[in-house]
Amino acid sequence: MKRILFIVTLVLGLGLTNVWSQPPPPTDPGDVPVDGGLSFLIAGGVGYGIYRLKKAKKDHQDI
Repeated sequence: MKRILFIVTLVLGLGLTNVWSQPPPPTDPGDVPVDGGLSFLIAGGVGYGIYRLKKAKKDHQDI
């Protein structure tokens, strides 16, 4: 009887060590791709700047 109790205790004890252990550390956060959106913002800014320069030049010539 003692032997069976020892084996049951050993099996359950080894099975519960994973339950009591600490969780693994979190993974590193993913990197954000900056190039895609940033290039669209730069292209939009350049386009808007050219538009404003042409508009200012046109308005200045009318005066």
